[in-house]
Amino acid sequence: MENSSFMIGIAIAVIFVLSKFIEKKYVVKEDIAVKHMVRDSLLVYVSSIAGLFVINQVGENVSLASPTVAFTGTPDF
Repeated sequence: MENSSFMIGIAIAVIFVLSKFIEKKYVVKEDIAVKHMVRDSLLVYVSSIAGLFVINQVGENVSLASPTVAFTGTPDF
């Protein structure tokens, strides 16, 4: 089964939320603002989907391009 960009985006956002939660709770020791966590996770989700979309659109064109051929011999003129 092919991975959907939406599922990959959800996985990235979940990892972000978990890391942010651990940082806020144990490292910085601040109160966890749910509103900010939701806003940041939605931003990460949308950004990851946009990035994956660009990679899917541009990546195929770059990999299919033939390498540039350069003349390295002595000239015939």
